[in-house]
Amino acid sequence: MTKFTSIALIGALLSGTAVVPTFADTELVLSSWPPPRHPIVVNAIKPWAKEVEEVTQGRVTVRVLGRALGSPPAHFDMAKDGIADITYGLHSFSQDDRFDASQVGEFSFIGDDAVTAS
Repeated sequence: MTKFTSIALIGALLSGTAVVPTFADTELVLSSWPPPRHPIVVNAIKPWAKEVEEVTQGRVTVRVLGRALGSPPAHFDMAKDGIADITYGLHSFSQDDRFDASQVGEFSFIGDDAVTAS
């Protein structure tokens, strides 16, 4: 530690001021495939985005885009590829086999009750 750093640190401690790192504000971009007036967007996504901003005291904001950046199946890879920060989708929208096991929940009337069907 240099003499200047030592003196500055001692001065900060004696003056009662704390050295607190500051972080830049962060904006996360959310792409949603339903239209902006869809109940999922209006009643779930936008209130959630507002709550994120509130609980982070404005340090993190979520910008919900006015239109989708791609088709519903494309949303699975948008976050991975850096196109959007937040996306979501339905497993049945995938065009590959990564969610095959979860599709059993989409088969109606395959049993008389949930225990038998599972």
